[in-house]
Amino acid sequence: MNAQKTLLATLAGFVGLFGLGYIIYVLLFPGISITTGDLQEATARNYFPGIILFEILYGLLLTIIFQQWAGIKTFNGGLKAGAVIGLLLGLCMGLWLFSTTTLYSINIVWWYGITFPIRFAVAGGLIGIILGRSK
Repeated sequence: MNAQKTLLATLAGFVGLFGLGYIIYVLLFPGISITTGDLQEATARNYFPGIILFEILYGLLLTIIFQQWAGIKTFNGGLKAGAVIGLLLGLCMGLWLFSTTTLYSINIVWWYGITFPIRFAVAGGLIGIILGRSK
C-alpha cells in the first residue's frame, strides 16, 4: 500500500464528501424536516471538528475498501461502488438515529438513503481517479 496515494485518495474523498455535504445540507436544504414534530428548535451540536473527522474517516474507509479489497482504480468504478456503500451506510445511519432516539422521524432514513449515495458516489469517483494514477 502506497501511503502517499492513500493519503491523497483519502483527502479527495474528504473533499467530495464534505463539499457535497455542505452544498446539500447547508445551502440547498437547510430546513428539511427530519426531526419529530415535538421539537421546538434544532438540537444539533454542529461540532465542526467532529464533522471534519468523520468525513475524513469515511474517505479513509472508501480508500481502504477500494485499494485493498476491490481494486477500484477508475472514476466509474468508484462512482458505482461509492453509491452502493453510501446507500447502505445512509440507510443504516438513518435507521440507527430513528430507532435509538426520539429526535428524528422516519424521514431521516429516506433523507440519508438519498443523500449518502450521491455524496459517496462522487467521493468514490474522486478516490478512484487518485488510486488509478500511475506511480
